[in-house]
Amino acid sequence: MFWWDAITLLESLTEGRTIIGMDVVELAPNQLHHPSYTAAKLVYFLMGLACKR
Repeated sequence: MFWWDAITLLESLTEGRTIIGMDVVELAPNQLHHPSYTAAKLVYFLMGLACKR
């Protein structure tokens, strides 16, 4: 699943609903910083989505 596919899916799943909590788990970063950055970017998006909903 690509980034924009996930964003579109999350937006459509939360449309008309109230978000009361979220959890991002199973991040096992290695020597690269890409997984950590992507998880942080996802959490930031989810916080904005929760405020909007």
